[in-house]
Amino acid sequence: MISYKSALAAIDTDDTDGAIRVLNASHSLLPESAVLHVISIVPDYSGGMVGPFFPENHEEQAMATAKAFLMTLVDEHIPSTRELKFHIAHGGIYEEVLSSADDLEVDVIVIGARRPKLKNFFLGANAAKIVRHAPQSVFVVRSKD
Repeated sequence: MISYKSALAAIDTDDTDGAIRVLNASHSLLPESAVLHVISIVPDYSGGMVGPFFPENHEEQAMATAKAFLMTLVDEHIPSTRELKFHIAHGGIYEEVLSSADDLEVDVIVIGARRPKLKNFFLGANAAKIVRHAPQSVFVVRSKD
């Protein structure tokens, strides 16, 4: 059996049910001594045509909201004995997940995937890119829908 020392759980703050499934799967994959890194990515909307429509401090507010969401979710669903580290990143979702996984030197990445649309075949675009490009093992948690 594979014994992971650390995992990166990538949480979509817009999908609470999926986030809970990803957290539970991440916790189940790891022995008690392992570290669980929990990350959420705030997309970068500052450029392009939509950027001017957001308030100046939009990213900072979104990052603070994401961190509060993660901390609450983890507090409700992961035992307090687990070593946890919280991370909020800003940018492209798959790029930030891959970069963080490398920087943190995790053994496995755990991501959620909603029910696929025909154009993506089996995974959403971000999940597919993470699976395709990650040097770490990737565990995909499917939605129930």
